[in-house]
Order: sequence, then structure tokens, then C-alpha cells
Amino acid sequence: LMARERLGSTGVGFGCAIPHGRVAELAAPAVVFVRSKAPLPYDAPDGLPVQLFMTILVPEEHPENHLALLRETALLFQNESMRSALLSAPDEAAVCTLIANWIPPSDDDGTSSEFPEDSRNGDDASDKPLAS
Repeated sequence: LMARERLGSTGVGFGCAIPHGRVAELAAPAVVFVRSKAPLPYDAPDGLPVQLFMTILVPEEHPENHLALLRETALLFQNESMRSALLSAPDEAAVCTLIANWIPPSDDDGTSSEFPEDSRNGDDASDKPLAS
């Protein structure tokens, strides 16, 4: 993860980051959610510190799900009510329930799978996918 972070920040804005990487010894994708007690300084495109992290690790040999996991996580973090619920969830079980019950927007509801560069320039990106 540190090597990946040196390539470029995995901060996506809104106080969220998606550290990710490929691991040779991994047999299946692994995803870990972390909520820090206080926001941490992070090189995010909007300059905000980060409190919500979703770490994604995929097998180096079979990275097929990597982009799909990144996209779905970015959409989850773009959702203001989800971010708020994740920040206020009282315990791990509540976080797991929130994530398990979240339904990503379908491609036919106007949500693009692209990450436009204009979401990095401080514009109101509440209706746009997060920057990659």
C-alpha cells in the first residue's frame, strides 16, 4: 500500500480515501473499512483530511475485480448520506450492515462510470463521481 501511495494519493475527496494494491500472496480480493477517530491529513484532491478509508487488496495474478471494486467504493463514498451514516455508526456491526445493504446506483440512472477531471478542481462534485 505504501508503494502504491507513493505513485499518487488514493484520497478521493469528501474526507475519504481508497488505498488499494495488488498482493502476490493473496488468493481472493480483500476489503477493509477503517474509520479513524479524528480526520487525518491526506493528499486528497479537495484538500480535506480523511476519516473514512476503504482499503482494497486484490491478487496480483487475478486483478479482474480491481476496477469494479474501486468504482463501487468511489460511488459509495460519493453518497453523502452513506458517508454520514458511516461516520455516526455506533459499532462495527452497524458499519457492516450499512455497507452490505448499500445498493450502488445503476448505470441507467444517469450516473457515469467515468471520473471527470473537473471533480478535482473544487467544483461542487456532489452529483459527480469522485476523482480517481
